[in-house]
Amino acid sequence: MEYTHKEKLERWKRQIKELLYESQQSIATAKACGASLNSNRLEQKIDIVECKEDIKFIKCIKNEKEVCHFNLVRNLKEQCDCRLADLRTDFQHKRLEAIRTADQKLKIVREELEKTVKKEINRIEDEKDAETKDLMKKNEEVRPSKCH
Repeated sequence: MEYTHKEKLERWKRQIKELLYESQQSIATAKACGASLNSNRLEQKIDIVECKEDIKFIKCIKNEKEVCHFNLVRNLKEQCDCRLADLRTDFQHKRLEAIRTADQKLKIVREELEKTVKKEINRIEDEKDAETKDLMKKNEEVRPSKCH
């Protein structure tokens, strides 16, 4: 079956129209995909910017917390130093008071000991004097009888 020239042209025109339509559909689909791709890229850029902002915010919060922590530690050290100084002062006062009390007790004990020693010395001297007198009497008694 032979086609006439006119039919061939019609057939070719139809094929060209179909190809043109398919090409336009492909272009439209590609543009839609491109728009979708651009939209996705834009969303990704927005997400990246938001993430960067979030990171900056988190770093800022972290730095604030580090500063707060540093200040807290410094304040605790200062409080401990003050408490330690107070305890040292209190201990020094108690130590000096204990030394004074011990010195006073030692003085009292020493005085009592000295009194006891003096009493003992006086008692011994009294005994010695009494023995000496007794011996002198005995010697006097014995001596006149030898002399006569």
